[in-house]
Amino acid sequence: MPPQAQAAPPSPVPPRAPEPNPPAPGASVPPAPGASVPPRAPAPPRAPHPGNAVVGDEQPEGYTPTERDLPVIRRGDTV
Repeated sequence: MPPQAQAAPPSPVPPRAPEPNPPAPGASVPPAPGASVPPRAPAPPRAPHPGNAVVGDEQPEGYTPTERDLPVIRRGDTV
């Protein structure tokens, strides 16, 4: 048999299979097991929601109630 026709011996290292879910480019890689992770700083307190326009029991002038402000009336409810 000519030398070109001989098959190469099998490699002792199997080929590496691709990861099922590779990390997205730029995504942080989770630390290795047993590695120390620095503690995260606590999140700053949240400011009140800016959409809360009700002051006391008064509605703002020109306010129109939305679906969430209206009572739920079911079939069979009577006055």
